[in-house]
This record gives sequence, C-alpha cells and structure tokens, in this order.
Amino acid sequence: MKTLRTLVLPALLAFAACGSGEPKNPMAGNWSEVVADGKPGMTLSFDGYSDKLDVHMRPREDGSHGHEHGTYSFDEKTGALTVNSKLIDGDKAATWTGKVEGDGFELSAANTKLKFTKGGKPHGH
Repeated sequence: MKTLRTLVLPALLAFAACGSGEPKNPMAGNWSEVVADGKPGMTLSFDGYSDKLDVHMRPREDGSHGHEHGTYSFDEKTGALTVNSKLIDGDKAATWTGKVEGDGFELSAANTKLKFTKGGKPHGH
C-alpha cells in the first residue's frame, strides 16, 4: 500500500502541474468587438489551454447579454483563426474565419464581418 501511494501521489502532482503556468495559446484571454458607432460590442473569451471559447453577446437594451459557447483553432505561423460558434443574435451557429494581425483580427461568415481587438472584459462581469 505504501508503494502505491509513493507512485500515485507524485503522478497526481505532476498531472496537476500540467495545467499551471502560461497558456499554450497566444489567443488566450478576452477580445472585444470594435463597433463602428462606439457602442459596446460582444467579447470573445478564448481559453488558452483548450480549443474552447465563451461568447458574451452584444448588450441588449436592458443591459443584459446572452452567452454562447464554441470552439476555435489558431495557426500561429499564418495567423489563421477559425471560430465555430453563434456570434450574432438570431443566427444559427456558424463557422467564422479570419486572420490575426497584431492585437486585432476580423472574422467573416457569409456577408458579415466582425472586428475585434485584444483586451477588455465582458459586460457586467
């Protein structure tokens, strides 16, 4: 029994340490939508340890906002970004593509383009 504890405890500690430290993906964090009229836009929150993202939709008239969840892929060499999620109220989930350049990117799907910049925080959070 002591031998089992001697082997299992270090393995569990090593596994727990894998999730700490710097995110493996430079997309990690919040990216805020740039809206032409200066109103608050949506916020995309990219998880730096997986391919998951949370979408904090554009604020509603009453100040609340909806939430969506999706996945993403990012190619550091080319800057290519693909987001699979609903980003526009009333639309179905879609695949959005774009290219990250510096601290910003544009995403396109069908005839719609959305622009984002690094930083910010979700409304009301």
